[in-house]
Amino acid sequence: MSGRICNGVNRYRLIVKPLEQARAAAAHLKQQLLDALARRKQQFLSKCQNGTGTYFQSNLFNAEPLSAAGMSHNDLISWCESIGYRGST
Repeated sequence: MSGRICNGVNRYRLIVKPLEQARAAAAHLKQQLLDALARRKQQFLSKCQNGTGTYFQSNLFNAEPLSAAGMSHNDLISWCESIGYRGST
């Protein structure tokens, strides 16, 4: 507005036009983000395919969690027992 007083239609145009432009820009950016997300998801799934299903389903959900040493819980317990370690539980 820069110091001028606008009445009627001009005031409406000064307020509403930037809002409409911002809404259009936001909708455009939202669509770009959704498209990019769909592409990334498709790339991820195409990399993880194997014969029995997706790598994501078969390995990540069914795998045992690993410790910081890179061993599964059962492997870690077996190793501790093999060296005679008795931890307090």
